[in-house]
Amino acid sequence: MAFVVLRQSMSTVQCVLVASADAGVSTQMVRFATSLSKESIVDVEGVVTLPKEPLKATTQQVEIQVRKVYCINRAIPTLPINLEDAARSEAEFEKAEQNGEKLVRVLQDTRLNYRAIDLRTPANQAIFRIQCHVENQGILP
Repeated sequence: MAFVVLRQSMSTVQCVLVASADAGVSTQMVRFATSLSKESIVDVEGVVTLPKEPLKATTQQVEIQVRKVYCINRAIPTLPINLEDAARSEAEFEKAEQNGEKLVRVLQDTRLNYRAIDLRTPANQAIFRIQCHVENQGILP
């Protein structure tokens, strides 16, 4: 059994892979899915179900019982910047500092050098959503 979280823009959904002959899911498929690196592009076929308990780690409150998974483009195993690091707010840094923790801070030059990855952070996604909404309302030229 394996759990995989998929993201499209700002939405995330949990996928469940269970090795079962009835569902046509092999143990090799489960191993393949868990071997995919973060930020890989995949196509998934499956059945959408409601989980028994509410999900806390995803934006969607449904699960996909995966039947097939295809890797369209595998990301490199170690990305130059980590999305979790790039998405942290100043408040998170201050709280960690008060607790004596040291968090990785992604600086502006790194963000610009790896802009394609930085654009995937929730803050940047929100900026583009607002910009799109403003443009659709005819407020900007």
